[in-house]
Amino acid sequence: MMAKPARRRCKNDECREWFHPAFANQWWCSPECGTKIALERRSKEREKAEKAAEKKRRREEQKQKDKLKIRKLALKAPQLLD
Repeated sequence: MMAKPARRRCKNDECREWFHPAFANQWWCSPECGTKIALERRSKEREKAEKAAEKKRRREEQKQKDKLKIRKLALKAPQLLD
């Protein structure tokens, strides 16, 4: 005797319909819901990538500022010794 196919709820927040998935990695009940879920996921990934790029840019900027501070201090040090 075969087991019944598992039922799932659609991951689309507006739908949440029960369905029987055709594949193990299927989380949507219809192509429309699948499209909506994919677009939401893509926008989240884009935002995450933009945030990471901004963080990296700020880190690099801070490194440059620190380098400049060290250089300024190195140039001032001989004047302080006089």
